[in-house]
Amino acid sequence: MTWPIAAKLRYVDETLRWLADYRRRCDDPGELLRIQTAMDGWLDERLDLMRRAQRMGLAHERHAPSSAA
Repeated sequence: MTWPIAAKLRYVDETLRWLADYRRRCDDPGELLRIQTAMDGWLDERLDLMRRAQRMGLAHERHAPSSAA
């Protein structure tokens, strides 16, 4: 099953919000590094999805800022 790009973006944004919340509550330096690494990967995924949407003509010129942390 393939998800539409908008649904994938919502999933990525929700995951980033969850990771940001978890990062705020975490006090273990090792875990913080793992969280940040995971967030970097999800941000890369989000950029890829946005580029794909732009190539397909689904993206608008003006984007509202993301609320993801």
